[in-house]
Amino acid sequence: MDKGRKKKYHPVEFAAVLHKKFVFIHPFKDGNGRVARLLMNTALIQDGYLPALIPPILRSEYIALLEKAHEDDSPFINFIIERELESQRIFYIFFIYPCLSYSKIIYLALTVWTITRDYSKI
Repeated sequence: MDKGRKKKYHPVEFAAVLHKKFVFIHPFKDGNGRVARLLMNTALIQDGYLPALIPPILRSEYIALLEKAHEDDSPFINFIIERELESQRIFYIFFIYPCLSYSKIIYLALTVWTITRDYSKI
């Protein structure tokens, strides 16, 4: 995708679409999913986001949504958005919250709420 097309997407939405398009091209005999997730997470990191982690317990849902994305990609994109939000939540709980005072936690919670609110505009 060129930079002009990238600008019309939210960064997380762009990463999900990039993942989907790469998987649908299916350029390799093996490893297309791993490379697609690597591309997606690289795009997220380049835009200042955490990698969207897909745990093994969600693998079947991930594959099913990716298959359905041939007709409608919005459920797959929403799944990736949920995974990104979960990555942020885990990061904040285990790495940020333990280091903060109460007033900083309130400020951080309001910041996360603002970021989360922006996802609803996608």
